[in-house]
Amino acid sequence: MTVRALRPAALMVALSAVLSLAAAPPPELGRRGMVAGDHVVASRVGRDILGKGGNAVDAAVATALAQGVVQPAGSGIGGGGFAVYVAPDGARHVLDFRETAPAAATQDLFVAPGPDGQPPAVDASRIGGLAVAVPGELRGLAALHEAHGRLGWRAVVQPAVALARTGGPVEAHLAESLHKLGAAGPGLARALFDLPAPPRQGERAKRTSLSFSLDLVARRGAEAFYTGALADDIVGAVQAAGGIMTAADLAAYTPVARAPIVGSYRGWQVVTMPPPSSGGVVLTQALSVLEGLPVTALGHNSAEYLHLLAEVSKHAFADRANHMGDPDRVAVPVDQMLAPERIDEIRRSIVPMRTLPDSAYGTRLDIGKDGGTLHLSVVDAEGGAVALTTTINTGFGSRVVSPKGGVLLNNEMDDFVARPGEPNAYGLVGSAANAVAPGARPLSSMTPTVLVSPEGERIVVGASGGPFIISSTLQVILNIIDFGMDPSTAVAAPRMHHQWAPALLFLDAGISPDTQRLLEARGHTLKVMPFFSAVQVVHHSADGDRGASDPRKGGWPAGLN
Repeated sequence: MTVRALRPAALMVALSAVLSLAAAPPPELGRRGMVAGDHVVASRVGRDILGKGGNAVDAAVATALAQGVVQPAGSGIGGGGFAVYVAPDGARHVLDFRETAPAAATQDLFVAPGPDGQPPAVDASRIGGLAVAVPGELRGLAALHEAHGRLGWRAVVQPAVALARTGGPVEAHLAESLHKLGAAGPGLARALFDLPAPPRQGERAKRTSLSFSLDLVARRGAEAFYTGALADDIVGAVQAAGGIMTAADLAAYTPVARAPIVGSYRGWQVVTMPPPSSGGVVLTQALSVLEGLPVTALGHNSAEYLHLLAEVSKHAFADRANHMGDPDRVAVPVDQMLAPERIDEIRRSIVPMRTLPDSAYGTRLDIGKDGGTLHLSVVDAEGGAVALTTTINTGFGSRVVSPKGGVLLNNEMDDFVARPGEPNAYGLVGSAANAVAPGARPLSSMTPTVLVSPEGERIVVGASGGPFIISSTLQVILNIIDFGMDPSTAVAAPRMHHQWAPALLFLDAGISPDTQRLLEARGHTLKVMPFFSAVQVVHHSADGDRGASDPRKGGWPAGLN
């Protein structure tokens, strides 16, 4: 059976206009560094920082801030994210600047009756003040820069200030995302751009209010966002929209340095995010299973290959749903999910010609009772590599904008299990391990990853697109390592996705009808869509740097020569 329908509304908003994948452009080339963002202006900001003597961290911070200006549908200083940094000497660093639940949040926040005796609206975890978690982006970027940057803080923030003042070009993704807001579009356009109607593709859109906020941050540091007038403006906006975040919540936010998950795939070291990212565990489990199988021999995007990816993904996503949450609050059994015994068990369970009942996927562990996105990839001339993913969750987040500072705030509370038994905006289900709790960090699919070869090559990769992030990152890695594709071809190739629940195999529209029929014969229920997710990748080698930004989102990399 094939379900021929468009993706859920949340994904349609988060991922913009369909661009043809028939002919991938050649990868951007660089000799002294490369930045792959999902907006050409942001990529060039990062490249120029490299040209001024900055390193990969400086360029990543500058690019992230610039992307928040020109791509407000998916990121900005009202959100949070993760960064993986592999230094030129191979030292590995991970920073978690994921948003946190306000101190007043409770497990029944979205089901308990309010003062009026009525439960919150069904979309309260997605739209409005109650959906807002405490932003972590600025303290995270500042901590990353302080620990590993080379240029001064003001130098890496100033390009975003200038971009907000002069206006950046509206690309297809932003124009389409604004259009899909319908009746809500004009109000958000006024709040973000001080325009009576959403800007059209090709127009320049200033972010004047945001420029004042960024300028203050450039001059006074990230703390200007978390205390004082900017913080009061943000808290006032959240509470006026029905939220519970306080000034104390903002002031108390702290990013966390974590130990990376380190795996291997065909001789490459894989450095990726630990929980509260689910992406690193799911990716590492999938790569570990696939390493013992003849991936290349199956043929790229053959029915046999896509079936294998679906079966491996279903196991990994079932484990995600059953056991993963904030590691500071619950025990997350990462070691068991990545143990050789578990990997062998998954390999043995795969049946080449059919899929299995849903109950056959996921390990049964007893661990007790404890409980709109952008990606950029950067490599500098010395081989320093940053994979950084930042998010406000779904398209335009909570749609709450601070009136004076122009900060668009996230709706990250929907990444918790807001209502037990109900899927979130991306169709993901979870357990009590990912329940709402004071100060907790919601589970994420973000998967910033750096792969290092024995010869010193780097593949820096990650994606946007909710749970599609994980499967897209996985397939681009396989495309480069197993199928020998250059970055542009690897990113543009059609993709699949399976997340166990719902029981659907999502296929990019470029997968052939014959392959679709063979997958149906194996028992898969298909959902064919024009495209999903957007990957940015840089491949650094002795021959130079090759970068690619996903054509699905209209991004473009920028190399330094």
